Amino acid sequence: MRLQVLGPVRAWRDDDVVDLGPAGQRAVLGLLALAGGQPMSRADLVNALWGEHPPPSATNMIQSRVKHLRRTLEPDRRSYMPSAVLPTVGDGYALELSGVDLDLSRFRSLLANANAARRRDDFRQVSALLAEALQLWHGSPLADLPVLAAYPKVVTLADQRRTALAQYGEALLATGAVVEALPALEEVAAAQPVDEAAWARLIHAYRAAGRRAQAFATYHEMRRRLADELGVDPGADLAAAHAALLHDDGAAPVAASTAVMPADTPAAASGGGAADEAAPAGWPADRRRPRPAQLPADVAGFTGRDTELRRLDELLEAAPDSAMAPVFICAVLGTAGVGKTALAVRWAHRVRDRFTDGQLYANLRGFDAMGAALKPAEVMQGFLDAFGLPPQQMPASLEALTGLYRSVLADKRILIVLDNARDAEQVRPLLPGAPGCLVVITSRNRLSSLVAAEGARPVALDVLSVDESRQLLARRLGADRIGADPSAVGEIIDACARLPLALTIVAARIATDPGLALAELAGQLRGARSTLDALAGEDPSTDARAVFSLSYQALGDRTATLFRLLGLLPGSDVTVAAAASLAGVPMETARAQLGELARAHLVAMSTPGRYRMHDLLRAYAAERTRDLDPEPRRQAAMGRMLDYYLHTAHAAAILLDPYQEAPALEPPEPGVTSEPLTDHAAALDWLATEHSSLVRTVEQAGNRGWDTYAWRLAWALEEFLNRCGRFADWVVTQRTALTAGERLADPAVRARAHRGLARAYARLGEHESAHAHFDAALDLFTALADVAGQAQTLLGTSFTWAGLGEYRKALSQGEHALTLYRTAGDQRGQAATLNMIGYYLTALGDHGPALSHCQQALALNQAIGDRRGEADASDSLGYVHHRRGEYAEATACYRHALSRYREVGARQYEADTLAKLGESQMATGDTHAARSSWREALALLDELGHTAFVDCDADKIRASLGLLDRSTLAGGPGAN
Repeated sequence: MRLQVLGPVRAWRDDDVVDLGPAGQRAVLGLLALAGGQPMSRADLVNALWGEHPPPSATNMIQSRVKHLRRTLEPDRRSYMPSAVLPTVGDGYALELSGVDLDLSRFRSLLANANAARRRDDFRQVSALLAEALQLWHGSPLADLPVLAAYPKVVTLADQRRTALAQYGEALLATGAVVEALPALEEVAAAQPVDEAAWARLIHAYRAAGRRAQAFATYHEMRRRLADELGVDPGADLAAAHAALLHDDGAAPVAASTAVMPADTPAAASGGGAADEAAPAGWPADRRRPRPAQLPADVAGFTGRDTELRRLDELLEAAPDSAMAPVFICAVLGTAGVGKTALAVRWAHRVRDRFTDGQLYANLRGFDAMGAALKPAEVMQGFLDAFGLPPQQMPASLEALTGLYRSVLADKRILIVLDNARDAEQVRPLLPGAPGCLVVITSRNRLSSLVAAEGARPVALDVLSVDESRQLLARRLGADRIGADPSAVGEIIDACARLPLALTIVAARIATDPGLALAELAGQLRGARSTLDALAGEDPSTDARAVFSLSYQALGDRTATLFRLLGLLPGSDVTVAAAASLAGVPMETARAQLGELARAHLVAMSTPGRYRMHDLLRAYAAERTRDLDPEPRRQAAMGRMLDYYLHTAHAAAILLDPYQEAPALEPPEPGVTSEPLTDHAAALDWLATEHSSLVRTVEQAGNRGWDTYAWRLAWALEEFLNRCGRFADWVVTQRTALTAGERLADPAVRARAHRGLARAYARLGEHESAHAHFDAALDLFTALADVAGQAQTLLGTSFTWAGLGEYRKALSQGEHALTLYRTAGDQRGQAATLNMIGYYLTALGDHGPALSHCQQALALNQAIGDRRGEADASDSLGYVHHRRGEYAEATACYRHALSRYREVGARQYEADTLAKLGESQMATGDTHAARSSWREALALLDELGHTAFVDCDADKIRASLGLLDRSTLAGGPGAN
């Protein structure tokens, strides 16, 4: 028997396909195959399939699935005979590999042989073996089982494939097969947009292949990207590649030593920076995630810190480099404003080339003026997203999320910068579990327990020396101006407490007023310090108030007002429109004021149109607004800020789903400027960018008693959080909405919040909690006599049962919902429910009644003019026809669904319909049309990104394309 797990789980007996049954059975077989012949207990299988909240019958379900698999795999075995393929071992089962040709076993054997050939420097053999190994792949591991996408062995296996791909390209290059290596090198470089080594290697290869014009164009494009994205010039690798082009006297081969990584180096073991989910040359193009490169741009005008940089270098050089070594952790510690981030980022850029799988960065906001420190789960979700893991595949519990995060980082060389940590507890879950990574932490705390327990190497950062302070001022103002009045410069340095942040702000103050004498400035600082002496303490960052005060006093009145009000923000960054709303001024005024603050170094532009404030300055702004702005003014500013978020989020939610029932909003307060969202794509982009701030705003509104804003904002985020798979945030916001509804004594708000919580818990797989909240919502809607609310709740309950595979119960709930929608006269609800009932009936094999219900849904949507509902019903009809074997009818229905989705701009649903259209076209033998549909589906997924999708399986589409293309090459049915 032949078994495939490198792609969808498939089996063959001789040349005949073996029907392995439903997904649950295939999942058990796939898990046992990944175990490599080792036994798995029933408890391990249950945990892998259901996590921490398995159904009560989970163990019985495992036993039943194994029984059916044994019948399928061993049809001639008598019931009283022990199984030769799936024997019982202890309290579990194993896959006996002696009689099974498993693709995973062949893949691992080929990798071992390739490593042996690499040690002999036989790169022709390496490339041949790896090409054969990569041909075994037909998609992601267990591609037809998305429930196991985050299973640690699946994640590790995908990493091994990426390692093999990187080594394949490098082996080709080492043999001098430059032209053959180009497609692989291009894929690797495209997946790592700012990796200079990868692009330099590609430029050398273009030169060697005689493509000098393309090599020059690639160099100039890379130089522009480095300047735009990182603010740096090309490094040594790119500079050398460019110099070789300039002095080229003909194509020269690329030296093998520049292209090949020894097999026993950590970089080679981790993939050497290979592209995520890339494929060997000639394979179909697919979605690629760039190698993470999240470091902020290196600090311009960085001054001093030579001793500390040497100390960090020495610590890294002394670190043991072995598989048994612990994760290496450096902790840069010091007071606020002392330059911890600047030092950490500068050093990280110096050593980043040693960490070939990328860099991760997060500002943990541990000392945020509003107390909004990032939770470890939020940071891990962002890091996992950088590796291409869809949010909907991330577990809800911190423990499970931490396990997944550490599994993804295992065997990788990653540089992780955790900036502004509050304490060791915030950092610990973010530490990798395996060696090979470097973690750099900055904090105002000493992190003593991290030093003691995890072996973190502390590097204490003090204020600058007097000489370094003078050097910083000279770099920004010119040596002549600083040398003209050394006494005043000394007094200025003392007033700044030798803090880099304060010195930078003072330098900006002097630069913007060339006529200001240094002695005059020193006198102003002297007066400011005496005024603020009562606030000063031993912490030099407290003394910096004098510097902040001086720069603040130099602002225009309206700009000073905006600066103070920025201390009220829920996050540390702000858009121009948000700042305009906060201050109640026009956009152009806010843009000019933010520019003035940026020139004074009181804010910094993080990306075009967005500004970030150092938390020390933000604390000072919050202090100033408390002291100088009366409570009514602060409350009015908070109200405008909440109106900005609410009205923009509300408009975005309507663009995502124009047919949903939206709560009515009062007009925004005068002075509020909403973001101009014109279409679905703009709405999705804004919500994705602002979602963390929006979630914090919901919590802040709830904490401060702004309950109406809290529940309305939570409503506005529902569709986005559902669609992009951020179910944990959905729970948080709906809990806040429920509390707000209880304080408002508003049963309708409570009912909506219970229903929102139920939907979120259902998506998390916490079905018991989901049913409890659905029941509470149904009771409230019943007491309110809200028939449509009851119907919508019952429809949600039916989805939950369907998610458990309980289609009979789902059907019963759906039929009850349909009766209530008809009573309420809600035709759109009726159409949606008829459509879902059709789906449930299809799943139960009742295709005739399913077709009738979907046809009724289509007719009703057409009658009320709901083009989006018409598209949904047409898509469902296509699915029913396909299941009935009526492929021509299915194709027609899918095409109609596509035309309607395109009319209403619901592009996020096109990919799924295109994928199913390809299956129906393939079933009719129209392989050319199927290939076209699948490629179009993948192009949509690439364009919109995975956050726009919950159900469309890109790996399955890629696997289908791969099978089709290989069939074409072999002269099979796809050849025509």
